Amino acid sequence: MSAEKQGYASLDAGLLWRLGAAVLALWLLPACAHKPEQAAPAQPEVASSRPFSSLDACLGERRPLWVSGQWPFVEVKLSAPSGAPLTGRFLLDFGSTYSTIDRAHQAFGQNEPEVIVDNCARDQTLCQSGVAGTFCRFGNFDFFGGWGNVCLAQADHSGNKVDPTVGRQAGIVGADFLVLNTFALDYERSLVFRNRSGSLCDDDQLKSAGLRPLTTRGYFAINDSGLFNMTRLRSGAGASELVPNVPTVPLRMGGARFIGQLDSGLDDSIVRHSLYGNKALLEMLTKAGVKTVPVGTPPSQLSACGGANDTVQEFLLPEGARLEFMGTDDQPVRSYGDAHLFIKTPTPASLKCGGIATWTTPAAQVGNSFLRDARFVLYDATRMLVWIHKD
Repeated sequence: MSAEKQGYASLDAGLLWRLGAAVLALWLLPACAHKPEQAAPAQPEVASSRPFSSLDACLGERRPLWVSGQWPFVEVKLSAPSGAPLTGRFLLDFGSTYSTIDRAHQAFGQNEPEVIVDNCARDQTLCQSGVAGTFCRFGNFDFFGGWGNVCLAQADHSGNKVDPTVGRQAGIVGADFLVLNTFALDYERSLVFRNRSGSLCDDDQLKSAGLRPLTTRGYFAINDSGLFNMTRLRSGAGASELVPNVPTVPLRMGGARFIGQLDSGLDDSIVRHSLYGNKALLEMLTKAGVKTVPVGTPPSQLSACGGANDTVQEFLLPEGARLEFMGTDDQPVRSYGDAHLFIKTPTPASLKCGGIATWTTPAAQVGNSFLRDARFVLYDATRMLVWIHKD
């Protein structure tokens, strides 16, 4: 199944006071992408002090990158029924295990992409033109070159308010594309790179640019053979169930070590540096001596899937608590002293989702502001590594 995404449509007044704005949950299937409603400036000014340009020759092809809030967007082309090319802005979402398209809300101007084959079956769901959550096949999909006819989940992204310089969100490019090549997001220069030639920068070149590797082994791989069984994360999982193919890395806070999904589709602009963890994480932090205190507002309801909700509670972390992203050498690569912790608890209705709230292994979803602050992130599913800039 796809990686769980945090939604924000069903928040009560307590958490709305904390966040300061309403945000929107979008659930296509039992686990899919959410998008908050609050927009933020598209391109904040950042000091140009990173030597990432030294990697240009070995990163591969490049395309412009648009940023709205914490979301990274890239242009994708498809075909209209007339055969004319259409262009839309798609979110690069490493936290979604499949890709989507919004045909119905003028994300492609006055035209709609053509459904080439009205019979794209996936997860036993047949295409129903215009019905969100059903998969259809679309022609001449051009993302760093042509992919031919591709299967995309239809979605309604019209509620996702993005910066006017980006325009309407036309869809999501998810892990079904993103694990097949190496991608680098250069937030500082507003560029995205794709490397598929086998001539990717070597480790020495990456390190000379200030980057360090974090392992994603077992969680983010070019194919299913590299993924762990879901029993590693959730008691009672099926023998053939695999973990979501999402970049997941080692994290540390005090004496607590746990895993975190790097979710570029989780826009935490309203409360930057947000972690959405499970009960197992809260218990681990407590045992490790990281004293957390629930915020004095009542727990809120957070949209989960299929109309169900999880319960979410914010917890204050002690002064001096630092969230550390651990490298392959077991040394911190990045460290943050201002993380915000939200704990999710499943309700009876949301237990079927199987997302992080149901996991018995301590885990959290990591808002993309953490990685945007790193200014450069390289995702290499082939080697099962993520490279980020060391602070």
